[in-house]
Amino acid sequence: MPTAPVDRLAGVGRSTTRALLGLAGLLLGAVPFLVLLVLAQAHRPPSADLEGEVAGRLDELVSTSPGTAAVLSVLTDLGGTGTAVVVHVVLAAGLWLRGQRPPGSTSITRRRR
Repeated sequence: MPTAPVDRLAGVGRSTTRALLGLAGLLLGAVPFLVLLVLAQAHRPPSADLEGEVAGRLDELVSTSPGTAAVLSVLTDLGGTGTAVVVHVVLAAGLWLRGQRPPGSTSITRRRR
């Protein structure tokens, strides 16, 4: 008697699939970065020479253009603590207004009708 094919992914739900896709994306982004980090930390002569050349070229470019230096300064400041605080406060307020409060919050809960 023939049997129906077994669906091997029957138990995998949407959240599991999304989690696996997120893990794959993280690994695809992290592995090349970690390889470059290890090479830079190893102080290998080819990577140290390349790093010095790139830094020298960027220094020449920025030192001759005050506008470029100003833009880079602003971009550097955007990655600072102040910006992170503003982004987190705005996101927390948005979630608060949508009603997605964290578990255990001491706020007054809305009654659903």
